[in-house]
Amino acid sequence: MANATTMKSRWGLNATAAVAGTALLLGGGIAVANAALPAGSAGTVTANPTSGNWSALSLSVLKLHSDMVCPTTGNILEGALIFMSEPGQEIQPAPSSTVEAQTVYPLTQDPQYAMSLNANGTIADDNTLESGFVNSSKAPIADMSAVVQANHTYSIGYVCTVSNESVTTAKINPVAGKSVASWATLTTDASKNWTISQPVVTTPTATATPTATETATPSPSATPTETETATPTPTATETPSATPTGTATPSSTSVPLATTGSVKELTAGAELVSGQKFVVNAPASTFVAGETVTGEIHSEPVVLAETAVANADGSVSYTFTVPAGLPAGTHTLVLTGAAGATFEVTGLTVTAGSNAPFLADTNWFGAATANPASTAGLAAMVIGGLTLMGVGGGIYISRRRKATRA
Repeated sequence: MANATTMKSRWGLNATAAVAGTALLLGGGIAVANAALPAGSAGTVTANPTSGNWSALSLSVLKLHSDMVCPTTGNILEGALIFMSEPGQEIQPAPSSTVEAQTVYPLTQDPQYAMSLNANGTIADDNTLESGFVNSSKAPIADMSAVVQANHTYSIGYVCTVSNESVTTAKINPVAGKSVASWATLTTDASKNWTISQPVVTTPTATATPTATETATPSPSATPTETETATPTPTATETPSATPTGTATPSSTSVPLATTGSVKELTAGAELVSGQKFVVNAPASTFVAGETVTGEIHSEPVVLAETAVANADGSVSYTFTVPAGLPAGTHTLVLTGAAGATFEVTGLTVTAGSNAPFLADTNWFGAATANPASTAGLAAMVIGGLTLMGVGGGIYISRRRKATRA
């Protein structure tokens, strides 16, 4: 349910007072007078508080503020939607205004929680993540800690959108064929707790200028030599660190469902297919260090053959293969430690025919009697069969009434 701030900002606008706030366009984008912005960003994004975890309480108090300006014509359905992506995926191609935000960003808010705009295109108010995230299929993410990676860097911010009248979709409001967005950097630690900070984008340029100045100023050649040696060293360290991050981007087209070889990370809403291998990452403090963790798929419990041992911090990575014969429908994976603690991944689906083995139809009689025409044919077949078998005596065939069948 939308919080009070969101509802007030979205529907409390005076539509007649909303005028066409003409955005300044520069080189196909919105002009922002801030040299410290990341390339392509339409503004800055700040968070309050700047750190927390993925619990509902922590996300409900997190407020994201941006000074970005969205293109606007005064349409009350124009707004800005919070998104989360890998670094480098913040600006997405949008050749027309028909591209839904959920199809190009791996994680966004539900469209109904998009923040509305002021008449000049600025965001009407700070927004929170009380409603959580949805994935590219618009399925709510029940446990973000099971989706994000530890010790990883993401981007989090706003993208300019236009919602439909029922507020069920949010389409990108593009400029020059691209989305208009602003973002900050979100990093996770070993326990997947997050910290939000400004992107460090001007450091290499700023560092290069003082280095050249310092080299020219000191007379001794040894001093500039040591300075230059020290400067490239951390730069070289950061470059490999950034390289794996960029490498991880193409190998995982979306944050919720990362693939490592033939093993997929199991997230809420995933589809279970017989023979597919999944890994479940339970966060720290979930289990007792060193205890054995087993797995089951509910509602009718199916015990999985695999086990895992909890790490020293209580986290665990549980890998299993989807067994054959799971019935179609919605399921929950339950990990249970020897001491009784549990960890669940909900909303898992099995599509009819993808997992279920062949099952003989055991309700053929009930199905036939549900149709009067079929019932007459069935009765004739039974009577004829009994006659051929030479069964003597009076035979009474009772037809169960439709209301009494299971």
